[in-house]
Amino acid sequence: MSVQNRQGDQIRPFDYLISFGGSKDSGGAVYLGKAFGTEDLIHFLTRIGVSGAEAEMAAQTLADQPQYEISGVALRKGRLHRLTK
Repeated sequence: MSVQNRQGDQIRPFDYLISFGGSKDSGGAVYLGKAFGTEDLIHFLTRIGVSGAEAEMAAQTLADQPQYEISGVALRKGRLHRLTK
């Protein structure tokens, strides 16, 4: 799973873009959602099964880095279904 920091990007109205797959480049990636601020990012990540500690680490790292990779996340059908609601 990849989280990209888009803060300061005038083209997009969101701060973070969350995607799954496409580990070598963005080709083949499935975009899971967008987050508007740090709290929204942490909430979104924990909602799809990322641990609270890992979500906090992602938010902290993204304060200084353009991208953060989260490994070991299994996206189950039920979690993906909740994202569409």
